[in-house]
Amino acid sequence: MTENVTVTTPSGSYLTTYFKITDLNDNIDSWELWYNETVRNWVKIIDRLPGSHSEAVTYHLTNHSGVPTNPQFVTQSGVTNFQNVQLEWGEFGRAVSYTLLENGVEIYQGNELSYEMMNKEDGIYQYQVKVVLPSGSELLSEIITIEVYYIIQPPILNLPYSQNISDNDEILLSWEQQENVDWYSVSHTGPDGFMAEVYNGSATSYLFDDLIEGQNRFRIKAGITDGKFSELSNSSYVNYDPEESDSDNFLTFLPLFGILSTITMAAIFFQNRRLKS
Repeated sequence: MTENVTVTTPSGSYLTTYFKITDLNDNIDSWELWYNETVRNWVKIIDRLPGSHSEAVTYHLTNHSGVPTNPQFVTQSGVTNFQNVQLEWGEFGRAVSYTLLENGVEIYQGNELSYEMMNKEDGIYQYQVKVVLPSGSELLSEIITIEVYYIIQPPILNLPYSQNISDNDEILLSWEQQENVDWYSVSHTGPDGFMAEVYNGSATSYLFDDLIEGQNRFRIKAGITDGKFSELSNSSYVNYDPEESDSDNFLTFLPLFGILSTITMAAIFFQNRRLKS
């Protein structure tokens, strides 16, 4: 018996354990068999006729119910827009353990059929799964390629699309917290169309106390320290129409009161002159 013998058949190449029976009379191998642990069956047999051994019959395993001869990834090559990447692979025959390689470097070894990697930086990564069989032999899967291109999702403002405010010139803005985000930036656009950043920080709320009469628009974006940031969020419109105070009403009334007083006094003056004349 000889282990780790590669044999090529019409259905592919296999890493096998090789068995043979040798005729001691003429030292010719009268029977040979190649056994593959993954297929769990023989993949090739050579049977030589007894006597002269001049004729032989060769058998090949051509149908083994689709059992793979190498470990296989469930995860396929592609692009992901998330920093956390999970890879999965199929169970493989009598594997003792699985080893995951990233760009040729071992990053996991164990018996699980999946592995999650956290906070991956943007880049292109190649992965292979290696299995160890009871005989100690190893098999490698084909390479899959994963490209990580992280896209930060815009935050969600916890405000209605539109609202009216008249009692004061401030509003509390808040938004949903996001993972792996370092800062949030709040933008305000006034009735004149001018947009300005009014807050930048790590909090998830901000009190804006300078509403301008008319339509005020608020949006927010998120970013990380390496310079990457999201698109602007959904918009929230605040229509600010301040109420007139009692003092304002009084001041507005004063000019009218003055005019009426002047007219009344003039009427009295002319009436008195008429009586005297």
